[in-house]
Amino acid sequence: MTLSQATEENPPRGWALVMLGFGLAVGLLMYGLEEAAWPTAWDFGVGQGVLMGALAFALAAAQGRWKLPAVFALVLAAINGVLIVTAVLRYGEPDAYGRDILTFSLYVESLLFSLIALTFFEAWQDGRHGAAAQTGKAEGWRGITYVRLFGHFWESILVVLVSLCFLGLFWSVLWLFSLLFQEVGVSALEDLITEPLFGWPASCGAFALSIFFTREHERIVAALRSVVFALFSILAPVFLVLSVSFLVVLLLGGLERMAGLVSASATLIVLAGFGILFVNAVIRDGATEDKQAAVVRVSAMLLLPCLMLFCGFAVYAIGLRIGQYGLTPERIFVAVATALLTLGSLAYLASLLARGQWMVYCRRANIALVLVLAATTLVLQSPLADPHRLSAESQYKRLVSGLSDPETFEYGFLKFKLGKAGQDVLARLAEDSGVADPAVVSERLAALALVNDEWEWRSANREESQTQKVRVILADPELVQHVPADLEVPADIGPDWIHSHVKRCGATGNSGCILTSLELTDQPGPEYLFVTRAEDGDLTLHLLERTAAENSWNATWLPVTSKAEVFWSALQNGNIDAIAPAHRDLKIGEEVLRLRPTLSGS
Repeated sequence: MTLSQATEENPPRGWALVMLGFGLAVGLLMYGLEEAAWPTAWDFGVGQGVLMGALAFALAAAQGRWKLPAVFALVLAAINGVLIVTAVLRYGEPDAYGRDILTFSLYVESLLFSLIALTFFEAWQDGRHGAAAQTGKAEGWRGITYVRLFGHFWESILVVLVSLCFLGLFWSVLWLFSLLFQEVGVSALEDLITEPLFGWPASCGAFALSIFFTREHERIVAALRSVVFALFSILAPVFLVLSVSFLVVLLLGGLERMAGLVSASATLIVLAGFGILFVNAVIRDGATEDKQAAVVRVSAMLLLPCLMLFCGFAVYAIGLRIGQYGLTPERIFVAVATALLTLGSLAYLASLLARGQWMVYCRRANIALVLVLAATTLVLQSPLADPHRLSAESQYKRLVSGLSDPETFEYGFLKFKLGKAGQDVLARLAEDSGVADPAVVSERLAALALVNDEWEWRSANREESQTQKVRVILADPELVQHVPADLEVPADIGPDWIHSHVKRCGATGNSGCILTSLELTDQPGPEYLFVTRAEDGDLTLHLLERTAAENSWNATWLPVTSKAEVFWSALQNGNIDAIAPAHRDLKIGEEVLRLRPTLSGS
């Protein structure tokens, strides 16, 4: 961060007006882009480039030193804009779901790249101007020291967070006053703040002004950074104790507990990230190394092997997941994060070989790691490692090689989540399905062509899957007690919506299920009673009977008024009968009113 020479108590008013005008201009530009109604690629890509460039300029420019930051901001905006526009064009026009996933990942990648690039630019600019002012000769790239990088990186983050808080407060005040004016019958303020032509310039102007005033109070920002890292460093011993406790429990639990980590790769990665953050809160920039408490320094040092173990478990978990189900964009992002954190943990662990100088080597490793992170964000936005293309190819290879069942293969995932890359794979599958049954693939592709959104596709597949699940469980005497034991269960029994009840079947403890049959109507074939018992003893009774439609069943919930133990015992003993109704049904016009009493077991 490059600060002006004015005092914190009396910042330059002229530059404050410049920053306010700059923010208003950016807001008007964003409003114009929004109103242009461009395709998503240009709308999001150009807008994101403008925002990242404008943010970089606001954080780097100062009175008398704005030309180089302006050039840097333009270059950064162009890089972000081009990468995002081309990434979205490769994907195609995303639907609502695809838009959220795609834009979020691109936003995070561009933000990380912009932050790292800005940090190195500011460190270079400080070295260039600082050395020139003292010796008359600029340091150039040698001025990029860890102290400067560390300071600019975290101070930029803190300035943005403070400015976001100010922006939230700004809009809260406007909103509260709009409510107050509405109470007296004046809606002009509400109309104003809901107008995008006001919202964009007001937000960008307030944000730019907040960045300016926060940067001018350099000592307060530095003090805030010290407080934040002091608090983070306190968590290092806590994190160490919990990490060691978890590892001990894991090792004592054997392979069964280790297997549970397969689904916890994201949790492991987040914890490893927090661990690295807490270690860096102790390492800092070296200026306060001698002032750190011994317990904090030792905890940070002992934490390094634990971080390596967390990363090792995460590598195993995500590797196993990818091996079982192939690549998806989400798994690629988790795998990339895992690789970066593992690389960092290895570098930190190797730094212990330097003994007393381990913190120095950790700082050197940090510089290399952030450069690798910046390069990774660029590669992920390029055709070289497009997550959607890689995921589509992975799923295609699994199906044509026989690793995936063509009946249960996620065709909808290719169509609705992977954009053009997924569409291309579907076209290839229609021509060549490899070892997969071509008849099954053709049937599934034909069904997919009839649906227009992911929800419709998943609903159809979910109903089919749930129906099959209900039929399999009800027919299994190991999961459901049949009364009598040789009960004949129809192959098409249902319906699918009772799948939530069959989950209790086969469970341990007090829960269980009973299926029995009896003649209750004049229709051909018996009706069935399906009863489930929860862990607390509560019973749920459904009457299953065929409908006029082919292979269709209806389930009617029936209340149970007797004691659960008595009712359950009667069912198990087959003490069930049908009793004659006390009344005939009443028909008025075309409507039939049921006057018969509720059926129950006796």
